[in-house]
Amino acid sequence: MQPRMLKWLACPLCKSALQLEKASKDINPTTEVTNGSVRCDSGHQFPIQAGVPRLLPARALDSSANRHDARTRTALAIADSFGGEWEQFDYDTNRTWHETVEDRCQLWLREVDMSASDLPGKVVLDAGSGNGTLSVGVSNFGCDVVGVDVSDSVTRSHAFAIGRNNANTHFVQGDLLRLPVRDASMDIVYSSGVLHHNPNTLESFRAIAKALRPGGKIYIWLYHQEAGFKWWLQLRLRSVIAPLPGPIKRAFVHVWVVQAMARQYLRTLFGVNEAFDRVTWKERTVDLMDMYTPRYRWMHTQDEVHGWYRDLGLQDVKTTEVRLWGFGVVGTKPEVESL
Repeated sequence: MQPRMLKWLACPLCKSALQLEKASKDINPTTEVTNGSVRCDSGHQFPIQAGVPRLLPARALDSSANRHDARTRTALAIADSFGGEWEQFDYDTNRTWHETVEDRCQLWLREVDMSASDLPGKVVLDAGSGNGTLSVGVSNFGCDVVGVDVSDSVTRSHAFAIGRNNANTHFVQGDLLRLPVRDASMDIVYSSGVLHHNPNTLESFRAIAKALRPGGKIYIWLYHQEAGFKWWLQLRLRSVIAPLPGPIKRAFVHVWVVQAMARQYLRTLFGVNEAFDRVTWKERTVDLMDMYTPRYRWMHTQDEVHGWYRDLGLQDVKTTEVRLWGFGVVGTKPEVESL
């Protein structure tokens, strides 16, 4: 991590500022701190490992954090699920959900309803950064991106950014419901396909919205209800698999990948599938893990989510992305809050 990250970070337990602890005293704002710790004024201390601050209460170095409360247990379960998923990601192929980073960055601009020229000097929160490739890609528009993810995927994400000499992307391990980011510190808050994997989607939305500065934009993408027997069958199968222990459900997915790829090869052989469906084994594994292994997978409607935005006083609310399996909504925080 770079020391300048600290101006955006906050203790997940008390939201106070953090300072470097056990780090070289001659560091400067561009120095990479690979190991050490950070501490807040209340004495909560968290490790920095492999260049990433680990701001999960479960990782606290002091004894004041409750490592056994319900939220901590839930966060660890979510971390296990998505950590296993992103371990399968292939940084050589470097496609997520069948799309290249370049295509996803152009989609990102449409989602947040902005142009690339709007972004230099801005600070972006990627809430649920996953494999980190989109965070790195967006930072190339000239903004700083703070990627927060609950899983250990942040380790590979950080290494990916460092390997590309990217100094504008910063990764943090943290829980979105105990967001380790200062309130009103972000110009753009972005979360795609993440909030519905928490116990309560609305609560998660409210938590990340606190990081938004006046005049800033917030975008979230969520699942909606799909139609058809295939979708119904997938949900029934998911209801059986998702509650199982992590190793068992991951083993199931690996078995399921074999038949899924066999069917893909046959469809390709007979010319009855599209190019986007011709994916690698690792891509198919990530797809199936994302469907069957998360404990939570809520679905919502556009009207419902627009209501959430209005309830928080957000303006210019609109749906900017609709696909077969979900939709995305963007809104703006007023420059001056109404009384």
